[in-house]
Amino acid sequence: MWVPSGKEWPKRLIVGVGNNPTVVKLDGPFPFNGDVVWLTAEQGGRASGPPTTSDHHDYATTAFVPPQTSASGLASFVLRGFTAGQWRSPAEGRWLVVANDGDQLVKQGSVVVVTEGVRPVAYFHVDRVDEDGVSTKA
Repeated sequence: MWVPSGKEWPKRLIVGVGNNPTVVKLDGPFPFNGDVVWLTAEQGGRASGPPTTSDHHDYATTAFVPPQTSASGLASFVLRGFTAGQWRSPAEGRWLVVANDGDQLVKQGSVVVVTEGVRPVAYFHVDRVDEDGVSTKA
């Protein structure tokens, strides 16, 4: 299994909790803090609405940072701390494997396009990036 040079895999990753393959639990820092806005089905988002998770599960999917697209900058992304079932709520995010640089660079003011496959389902508006990799969001 390949690990990016100088990087480590998350300490713990449990994939496919229960019947939901996009629900995981990830230990480690979530350095991106902001608000997630879920698209309605009419806007092309999830037919079932915002995902439901808990403090014991995180939402793993894919995402990209414009001006990249799903064809040029898609990478695995994890969200946690959002209010289950709410169309807009505070959240924390992180890349699962790739570093926060290059095509996947997230900085204060970035918008991360959250996708399921190549279909956008939410926009994660980043208010703060914790440089030390440790989230200070309460």
